[in-house]
Amino acid sequence: MNKKACVLGATGLVGSNLLLLLTNDTYYSAIHVITRRKVHLQARSVFQYIADFNNLETVAHAFSVDDVYCCLGTTMKKAGSKEAFKQVDYDYVVKAARIAHAQGAKQFLVVSAIGAHPHSLFFYNRIKGQMEKDVASIQFDAVHIFRPSLLLGQRDEKRFLEDITQRCAKPLHYILKGPLKKYAPVEAKHVAASMIQAAKAHIPGIHIHEAL
Repeated sequence: MNKKACVLGATGLVGSNLLLLLTNDTYYSAIHVITRRKVHLQARSVFQYIADFNNLETVAHAFSVDDVYCCLGTTMKKAGSKEAFKQVDYDYVVKAARIAHAQGAKQFLVVSAIGAHPHSLFFYNRIKGQMEKDVASIQFDAVHIFRPSLLLGQRDEKRFLEDITQRCAKPLHYILKGPLKKYAPVEAKHVAASMIQAAKAHIPGIHIHEAL
């Protein structure tokens, strides 16, 4: 295939799994990675672009691809403030989507969160919902929004509550069935694989993926 992809957030839990899967696949001839720091990955198909996300326009050419995978995201604790959280989870994501569309990208696939809604009473879910709404308004051929619950996998940084929940994840899979399945913890690598599968299907329109 002579298709190209762009990945944002490749150093995060989903993004790192996604990049590994993409480099072991022959679907894309080139993978553009936009990140703040160099990703230590040896692959001939990977082209890295180190960028200040406040000035993504400086690497606009990196968005000249078929599919854009956006795995950007932080936590309130790590961000330090509501404003800083919004900058990463809304501002950077929406700006990336707009630049990608202007550069001719056909599909935009983004990681959101379960419970996302633009009118949620919870700040985190409200920001995610506003991001989804504004990304979906951009006229890509297809927009895929992934809403995982708690993500499982090995992170670079420790998150105390997530560590506890990960230990309890297996029993939760037996409890959370049917309509409750979307609240079950999910492996980050499974979310990444679902994103690639959705991109390859190339079904036009806006798609919400839950119960991953």
